[in-house]
Amino acid sequence: MISRQIAREAAATRYAATNCDVRVPRVLAADPDADLPYVATTSLTGTSVDSRWRSIETDERAAILRRIGRGLAGTHTARFNECGQTVGGDAAELDLDEGPWADVLRDVVESRTTDHLPDRFSGAIDQTRQAIQERSSYLDNISHTLLHGDPRPENCFLDRQTGFIIGKQHWLVTRLWISAMWRICISNGLT
Repeated sequence: MISRQIAREAAATRYAATNCDVRVPRVLAADPDADLPYVATTSLTGTSVDSRWRSIETDERAAILRRIGRGLAGTHTARFNECGQTVGGDAAELDLDEGPWADVLRDVVESRTTDHLPDRFSGAIDQTRQAIQERSSYLDNISHTLLHGDPRPENCFLDRQTGFIIGKQHWLVTRLWISAMWRICISNGLT
C-alpha cells in the first residue's frame, strides 16, 4: 500500500506543478519500489495554515477557508476524459486505475472509511453507497478533474505578506473526479 501511495504522491505532485494553477513542492527524487519507499520534495515557502489556525478569530478562519477553496479550484484547471484513482505517472500524464465514477467514488469512500476513519464514519457507509447509486446518472456528463483529497490546514500554505494561499503539499490522496462530485455528499448531509 505505501508503494502505491508514494507513486501517487510523486506523480500527482509533478503533474500538478505542470498542469494546474496551484503551487506545489518540486519532487527531487522518488522511489516507490525501494526497500523503504520515499518521495523527497522541496519545501513550500510561506506559513502553513495549521500554524495560525488556533490563534485566529472566526472571521479570519472563514477568509482563509475561502482562500483554500480558491487554491483547490486551481487544481481543477486540469481536465480529463476518464475518472479514476491516480496510481502513477509523471508531469505529462497520470496513470489511472480507471472506472465509472460511481465505482471509483464508492471504492475510495469505503477504503478511506475502513483504513483511516473506521470509528468516525462507520454508520454512514450504507447511506453513502445509496447516495452514490441514486445520483450516479446525475454526473455522467460532467468533466473530470484533479482533486487534492487532503486539504487539511497543514497541507496549505499562506503567503507571508498577502495572506493568499500559495500552494498545496501532500498529494498522496489524489484522484480524478467529476468536479461536482461533492454535491452528492453535501445534498445528503455527509460532509
